Amino acid sequence: MAHGKTSTYFSYSERGGHSSCSCPPGRANVTLTVAGDGPEAERLAELAGEYGVSVRFLGNVAHEELPELYRAHDAFVLPSRNEGMSDTVLEAMASGLPVIVTNVGDTAELVEGNGIVVPVDDAGALREAIITFRDSCGLRDEMGRRSREVALGYSWEEVAEAYYQLYQSVLRGE
Repeated sequence: MAHGKTSTYFSYSERGGHSSCSCPPGRANVTLTVAGDGPEAERLAELAGEYGVSVRFLGNVAHEELPELYRAHDAFVLPSRNEGMSDTVLEAMASGLPVIVTNVGDTAELVEGNGIVVPVDDAGALREAIITFRDSCGLRDEMGRRSREVALGYSWEEVAEAYYQLYQSVLRGE
């Protein structure tokens, strides 16, 4: 993962490990995992301690380790203030994770029944989205399956074909 970029994943269980859908709503502990590094890492760690939030800070994660990281979590969260079309969101979706993203750039366009879009800098909405996924295994599973379907539409082959068709229509004057 490139320096300065962070991604957040979450998982939960009664014991703070990977999810167990038998956990009653409202009783599970949520653990956030932050992958990546940047100038705010130390401040985020202090805030997590101050607010009693369970957060694991991994620092930079090698690209080949990402599939295992995705599999170890229940959802993917990207609370960006500025984002284009996020490769990390697409990777998480391709791994079958439901996503929570902010309504910035093109990333929000990736959410098609496979996640939740929240306003930028709205901590309350972000919290509610995480709680929604925490409390609903069925919704998480359904949106995770949908994430995989949506991500397949963004394969190199699909994107190349879409650009080819666009260029063809321009050449034809359409």
